[in-house]
Amino acid sequence: MMPTIVIAWVGSGFLESISVARVLVLCNALGFIAYPMGAWLFVTEQLRHSYLAAGLALVAFGALSIALLAPLGFKAFAVGKLGAFITMGVYYTSLLVRHLKLDVGKLLEYYVLPLVLPVLVLISAGILIQSEAGSGEQSGLAAAAVKCCILAIAASGVL
Repeated sequence: MMPTIVIAWVGSGFLESISVARVLVLCNALGFIAYPMGAWLFVTEQLRHSYLAAGLALVAFGALSIALLAPLGFKAFAVGKLGAFITMGVYYTSLLVRHLKLDVGKLLEYYVLPLVLPVLVLISAGILIQSEAGSGEQSGLAAAAVKCCILAIAASGVL
């Protein structure tokens, strides 16, 4: 789906940007941790933590971008942004665990572990659709949709 969006948005001259767009979409998904926590820190007047998180993100972005610029080219900046979001997510999660006095094991058991199966189903569905869509046949895409439905039903049956 990403190639279609990139071509429709900026044209076929930017096909190499598809992998960058995929990484940046993942960054937006990680923003569901970073953005609310940033607002919470602001509201609770813990600006020191906001500044520290921003500094850590900047260091992660800069270090990854510089380190990966030679092998990856401009894609290194997308990886740097992903590293910045992961750094902020880890830092914000540690603050949340400490503030709510959560046990890390319980956090993993109740919040992270239930997400593993749906994420695996989404990744599998994406891979199936991409491989079937690459064949260029409508029947292949329909087959991928059926496989995705079977995956979803199997995943919901397990839960």
